[in-house]
Amino acid sequence: MSASSFSKFSRLYAVVAMCILIYAQPASAAGQADELFNSLYGDSYKSAAASSSPNDDVTLAAQLLEAATTSASEHPDLLKLLCEKAVELGKKDPSGYASAISALNLLIEKFPNDSFKYKPQVVELYQAWFIRSRGDEKKLVGQALLQQLITQANNEREKKLFDEADKTYRRSLAVASAVDNDARKSVMDALQSLREERDIYDSIDKAKAVLQLNPDDAASKKALLQAYLVDLDDPTEAAKYADADPKAKAMLPLMTGDVEVLSPLAWLDLADWQSELAGTTKSDISKAKLLSHSLSNYQKFLAEHQDKDLSRTKAELASQKIEGSLKAMGYPSTGVTLTSSSSAASSPLTNSFTTTTPPDATAHLLKPTGASGAIDLLSMLDPDAHAKSGKWWRDGGGISGRGKDNRSSNIHSQIEVPVAMTGDYAIDLTFARKDGEQGMGIQLPVGDTAVWLIVGGNRGSGSALTQIDGLNSGASGNPTRKDIAPLHDGQERKVHAAVKVRGANAEIVATLDSQTIVEWRGRISSLTVDGSTIRNGALGLLSLDNTTIAFSNLTVTALSGSVKSLNGSGAANAVATNTPKDIRTIPSSRPLTVPPAIASGKSIDLLKAVDLSNAVGGKWVMQGNTLASMDDKQFSRFSFPVHPEGDYELNIEMERAEGNDAATIMLPVADKQLAISLGWKKGGRNSLEYVGGPRRTLFSQQQNVIQTGKRHAVVIRVIERNGHSLRDHAPIW
Repeated sequence: MSASSFSKFSRLYAVVAMCILIYAQPASAAGQADELFNSLYGDSYKSAAASSSPNDDVTLAAQLLEAATTSASEHPDLLKLLCEKAVELGKKDPSGYASAISALNLLIEKFPNDSFKYKPQVVELYQAWFIRSRGDEKKLVGQALLQQLITQANNEREKKLFDEADKTYRRSLAVASAVDNDARKSVMDALQSLREERDIYDSIDKAKAVLQLNPDDAASKKALLQAYLVDLDDPTEAAKYADADPKAKAMLPLMTGDVEVLSPLAWLDLADWQSELAGTTKSDISKAKLLSHSLSNYQKFLAEHQDKDLSRTKAELASQKIEGSLKAMGYPSTGVTLTSSSSAASSPLTNSFTTTTPPDATAHLLKPTGASGAIDLLSMLDPDAHAKSGKWWRDGGGISGRGKDNRSSNIHSQIEVPVAMTGDYAIDLTFARKDGEQGMGIQLPVGDTAVWLIVGGNRGSGSALTQIDGLNSGASGNPTRKDIAPLHDGQERKVHAAVKVRGANAEIVATLDSQTIVEWRGRISSLTVDGSTIRNGALGLLSLDNTTIAFSNLTVTALSGSVKSLNGSGAANAVATNTPKDIRTIPSSRPLTVPPAIASGKSIDLLKAVDLSNAVGGKWVMQGNTLASMDDKQFSRFSFPVHPEGDYELNIEMERAEGNDAATIMLPVADKQLAISLGWKKGGRNSLEYVGGPRRTLFSQQQNVIQTGKRHAVVIRVIERNGHSLRDHAPIW
């Protein structure tokens, strides 16, 4: 072989080797996942397969799901294998359906390209569960199945798969008839509007076919103009046929934004024309859309035209008339929330099963308006009805609040947004500080509790969640405390906050002007709000002490679960939902780590029930029967999932192995939190502090302090509002 030939062979060999390396990697990763699964769960899997009892399958399915959501979350191949095995085992018995569905939803979330394989399985499992369940469980499962079917039907409808959507709506109708009569009516309305929409598109196809043969056919152009402009609320498509109507040709550029509005009178003309168009349709949905457009443009005219002339009077009277018409039709007097007017996919018929449904309908089956799925919340606020403390008022299209001065017992002004969230959701808001030195806050519902996100605390330059393990936003040990770009009066700032619930744990991520300010993961039981006058589970806004905040935008997007209205009687009527990621409303058969109640006079060893996932800061390990903090760079925190009620005694053996800072014990006392710190101020002081609000020291002394390297016995008794603490049998307070 010549040198030249050898050189070519070497290059060829190198290329082949590289190809083998590149293409072999995925198989190797999948193979490693199989090997790891077999080493960890192979025997249990074989045993479950051989067992005649489905309990073994269900138990293993729950274990695999737990592993997939925790340890395997960063290893896609292993996560996928664990979830698919959990589905295989869980679907063998109704008691395992919840685990199987949760595993499928996790697969859909992590592998969206394969969701077409998993989504039908979710529906079929809900269907099987629904058939086999009874009583309250049947109703809960039926509602979940209904959500799945409606989501599927809406997706088919958006893709213009009208026959498939018709079948899915009719399938959901059978479920709705069994679990919710109001939902049944909504499904029937959606089915009727689907058929109307299909007829509209059929007429569009026929008109376009005529135009292909005769491009000048005026009747076909006029039919297309009417269909897109009035029936589908799509002015961009309608503009293609504007030659059929001189008035439309003049007005459509205003609707599409293709021309600049030079005079407020243009808004008046547009509003008049849209009001006239509303009278040309027999569809209540289309009429409401057009009237809402008209009302919006009358309001634009009134905002820019301040002269008290006949034109202004006309616009005021027309606005009042439209508001009355919308109210009589069962729509909010503020108008109908509109879909995007530039997208044919967002037609009023597509979304007639959402914001266009009258307020008393069961909108929890429906899709939020627009592609983003966001729901406008500011329009729902009434300062007189929803303010809980301080001063709140309407400010243009937004709302403003002012915190009290610092001599007040409740210095933060609070207003309740009349919605409650279940599952995962995202909040977007825009605010500006008008005066003062502080900032604002949002009460975020998280599972069965809530937490405040503070933006602009610490004189406008800090952010944090409050409270975490009783630590408020100003506490040095709060793991979410962070400096931010300072707030300035008149400057708009945008906040995005996402809350995700995973069983007993939660994740909260927040950004300010696209910069991350909070990224917290931990136990829901670590979160509390102190001093809140807002209902638990509800969203709320805060204006901090002696500061005026103007909110110009506030929206919520349901990522899973639902967003429910708390208006009216106080009953929660859902206004938007998305597909749930798991079933949390159905009792779990998984045993609790710690018994939910301890009989009086009995004791429990908390260290025997330690779950390292309860760590909410720092690094913790179990060394035999000892729980140890191994982090010397941050304040380490560990939460035990128990809450004593009444009198109790806590016995602790502890040793500070190195360092000279404090060991702190958080004590629940009724609905408050106290903290005993042993050996702070470089080991030289003990203290008792109240941490259920603004942190304050109740007691402090410099004797009987802990010593590094020495084992101490600590006994704490909480008795009828009087606390006693002893360290090595000597009282420290």
